[in-house]
Amino acid sequence: MTKEEHNLRTIVQHNLLDKMIKQTSLASHGWVVLVLDDITTHLSNTVIRMTDLTERGVSIVERLELVRQPFPEMAVIYFISPSPSSLDKVVADFANAESPMYSAVHLYFNARIDDHVLAKLKTCPALLSRVKTLKEVNLDYLALEQAAFSLDMPHAMHTLYSPLSNPTALDPMLHSISSKLVSLCATLDEYPYVRYRAGQHKMETLARLFQSKMNEYVAANTSFAYCPNRSTLLFMERSQDQMTPLMHEVTYQAMVYDLLDGNGLDGDAISYPADTQSGSVTKQALLNENDPLWCELRHTHIAVRFASQHINTMLPP
Repeated sequence: MTKEEHNLRTIVQHNLLDKMIKQTSLASHGWVVLVLDDITTHLSNTVIRMTDLTERGVSIVERLELVRQPFPEMAVIYFISPSPSSLDKVVADFANAESPMYSAVHLYFNARIDDHVLAKLKTCPALLSRVKTLKEVNLDYLALEQAAFSLDMPHAMHTLYSPLSNPTALDPMLHSISSKLVSLCATLDEYPYVRYRAGQHKMETLARLFQSKMNEYVAANTSFAYCPNRSTLLFMERSQDQMTPLMHEVTYQAMVYDLLDGNGLDGDAISYPADTQSGSVTKQALLNENDPLWCELRHTHIAVRFASQHINTMLPP
């Protein structure tokens, strides 16, 4: 595999920008409207920019939850989650058959859909007659870096381990985690072997859920060509690795966030003073995937001399 084929962000960008948006805009022979819900807005903003969308035929990006201007002559791409609330809003766009919001409809869901989605679409003939595309896009996670992702579940630790958590929330949480992991593996063309430590009930349940859902995905997608050299997915509880949370990270990335947090650093943007002919001004740099030097050095140990030497060569004399 090439380096690009191992880059999670590159794969996700290709799936969204080329396979979904560009192919749809070309088939529509013109500009299209892109409608996102709250969930897919958050997921998409992690990997694509507005300029990327414009270059591939998107004229305007709308939020599903907000009041929108009708474009009855234009095709629309709905990239949404298969939640009841999002489905209700899509159906509402075509409640009046005499004045629909858009012409052709291309429906893309970020996660697996089930029968309730199809049943909901069938309740609106004006919508159903305009649907040209109905597909699932495997993006139920955040592609943070080329080899790092997040399931974006900030309350998972509390639900899984806190004695104060609601016991009824455990099973839905495990199902959600397993589904998100299947989405990730599908993106990476992986059909991993599953391993877990015997005696850990939660991890065994999660591992079996994942295995079942992954098997279902492979069986339902006969064209899924997973890597023949199958990887191994380990399900481990924090008790098997108690020292890591207590150790301080010693990479350049950790050092930057430690030293600059609250001192010019806001998210992945850093502000710094710079002297110009007009005087001192404040400039901004983005520490993200668009900075090749940052990508190259962020996970390097701060004691590695090569990194500091490399940084010095990049600075003006």
